[in-house]
Amino acid sequence: PACEAVSTNELATKVSINNAPNPFSGQTQIFINSDVSENLSFQVHDLLGKQLHNENLRVVEGENTLDFDGSFLPNGVYIYSISNGAESVSRKMIINRP
Repeated sequence: PACEAVSTNELATKVSINNAPNPFSGQTQIFINSDVSENLSFQVHDLLGKQLHNENLRVVEGENTLDFDGSFLPNGVYIYSISNGAESVSRKMIINRP
């Protein structure tokens, strides 16, 4: 029989994230839709994996909004994620100032 590796990200089935506006020049809102209430970590990394921002937050069941000020970051593409320590959900955001 064939050997198959199966990996599931339980957090991704409970939590979805997106941000708007995207691209943005200074401020954006992170929208977190959660099926559970729990403490999570919000992190922003550059494309080389360097952590640039980290904050802990309490997410409640339903819609949650987090304001993020990216004005300290240069123009570029960044990865933001919500993590419970074991699993994470990540998306891309773009900072584009004239």
